[in-house]
Amino acid sequence: MGKTHFSGPIKSGTIREGSGENSGTVVLSQSATFDHNQVEVRTPTTIVIPAGGKIIDIILELNAAWNSATSDSLEIGTATDQDAFGDVADIQATGKVAVTADQAQVNARDFSFPTDTVINTQVSETGASASAGSATLTVLYIQR
Repeated sequence: MGKTHFSGPIKSGTIREGSGENSGTVVLSQSATFDHNQVEVRTPTTIVIPAGGKIIDIILELNAAWNSATSDSLEIGTATDQDAFGDVADIQATGKVAVTADQAQVNARDFSFPTDTVINTQVSETGASASAGSATLTVLYIQR
């Protein structure tokens, strides 16, 4: 895999010199897939938000529905705060589902990463344990 390194905002558009116009931050993303066998305890993903980052969106795609007896929900956070960044009330379906965030979760996404931060997921199963379920979590973020 090739790597590109740069520092500072990216300039695009017709104004090339002098002005701060046409200048902006690149949106970065990282994704991780997990399934029903990985959710008995909080699961660290391969997603690591670098220090100084700001989460701008979290996307959850359910590839296969969870199927516990009653209900299944998901929390997205860190090792020390399992629902720091968002929640999904129902993962017993397939497709793209909304990740909701209250004001505290929105605030936690905002340039608050003093160190590199591993994103964790925690599924809560009600009733019998799920025997199916798979999801892909994608976190969109920018660097300060």
